[in-house]
This record gives sequence, C-alpha cells and structure tokens, in this order.
Amino acid sequence: PAMPEHAAVGAELRACIERGARAPAPRVPIHGAFRAEQLLVRDERVAAIDFDDLAEGDPLQDVAEFVASLRYLEITAGRPRNELARAAALFRARYEAQVPWPCDPSRIAWYAAAYTASKMLSTVKRLDLDALSRLLADGGSLVGDLVETADRRGSR
Repeated sequence: PAMPEHAAVGAELRACIERGARAPAPRVPIHGAFRAEQLLVRDERVAAIDFDDLAEGDPLQDVAEFVASLRYLEITAGRPRNELARAAALFRARYEAQVPWPCDPSRIAWYAAAYTASKMLSTVKRLDLDALSRLLADGGSLVGDLVETADRRGSR
C-alpha cells in the first residue's frame, strides 16, 4: 500500500464488510441516498427530497447511509465526534420506534461500514487535503466504532 501505516484500517474495514453476510431483510421502497443534505426541515416537519436512487431494498440501507454520512462529517467538516455519534444514535432510536421491522444495530453498522469505505475513497479521489489529514488522524477510530458494532451480531 502507498501508506502502509494506514493499511490496517483499510484491512479492518474490508474484513468487516466481507464478514457481513446479511440476514434476510424486508424489501421496501428505499431512498437510496438518504443523507442530511437530502432533507428539508421546517419547524417540526421533515421532508426527504431527491429520489433519483429510489429502489426496492433493505430499509436499513437508508438508516446506515444517514448514520455513515453524519459520522463522516467528523472527517469532511471536522465536526465533534460525540455530537455526531449522539445525533446518529437519536436518529436510529426514533427510526426504530416508527417502523414495523427489526433494526439490528449490527446490520446497520455493516451497511455503514460499506458506505464509509466509499466515502473514504471519495475523499481521496477529491484530494480534499483538510479532510484527508483528518481521515489519516481519525479514520481508524471511526472504522473501529463501526467494526465493533457490526461484530456484536452474534452476541445478542
């Protein structure tokens, strides 16, 4: 690898994704690119926009994309880790309270790990130097959080 000191983070993320044989999931309409920038908020009302990637799939894909996008703001925008982890946890809890299907945290983390790998690649391809320096400094802990959650699948 070009940066051998960071190869372990990439290997850990890849191994997590490869281990993540998904359990059968409900098939419902999903947004396909559910991120904070895809939401309009007015008072207490929230609306999702931009349905270009609308598809049928596992609803936890949208949850994971939203969680991964929030958490990745630690890297791209330098936002505080605790603030974004709290926001992601609140979103997951509210979502779970509203839907009829189970919201397995390990499955959400598995999808989030895959989305995070894609986001990391995008950061490198864009050569966003500020984000790259934060990625090199903090990407390992972000990946570690996701892998730890995904690997809890058998402990329930």
